[in-house]
Amino acid sequence: MNNSNKSPIYKVYLPHKADVRAKEQKHQSGKRKRLKDTMIEKYVIQKLKLGWSPEQIAGRLPLDCPSITYDNGSENIEHQKINEALGTQSYFCNPYHSWKKGSVEYPIGLIRRFLPKKTDFAIIKPSQLKTIENLLNNRPRKCLNFKTPPEVFSSCVALAG
Repeated sequence: MNNSNKSPIYKVYLPHKADVRAKEQKHQSGKRKRLKDTMIEKYVIQKLKLGWSPEQIAGRLPLDCPSITYDNGSENIEHQKINEALGTQSYFCNPYHSWKKGSVEYPIGLIRRFLPKKTDFAIIKPSQLKTIENLLNNRPRKCLNFKTPPEVFSSCVALAG
C-alpha cells in the first residue's frame, strides 16, 4: 500500500486521498512530452509525413541518428569526447530504470554469472577475464539470428573487403 495515501496521525488508508492522488496523476500524464529530444521529434515527424510506419521509423532511427545510453555514473564523465569520436549523441537513464538500457543490462547479467557483485577484481587473473570474454563473445545471440558476434562481424568485414 502506498504510504502517501495514509493519514499521518492514524496510519490508516484513506480512500478519498488515494482517489485524489490518482486523478492528479491521470491529469498530469497527458501533459508529458513523448519525445524529449527535439532532433528525434523532427526526424519522426518528417518520416511520418513521408508515409513511413512507426515500425519503419523505429527500425531506421538508430542508423540515421546513432546514440548511446549511459548510466549516471562518474565513469561516463567524458561522454562528449566519445560522442565526438563516434559521431553519436548521448542519453542518460534515470536512476533505477534499467529497462532504458537493455542492451547494457543483458551483458552485465551474463557477466554477473561469472563475477557476482562485490567481487574483488584485484584477485581476478587476466586469464580468467579472457576466458569469460571468450565465452560471452562466442555465445549465439537471438538478436543476431543465433549467430555469434564474431560471425556477424566477419561477414560484414568480408562484404566490405
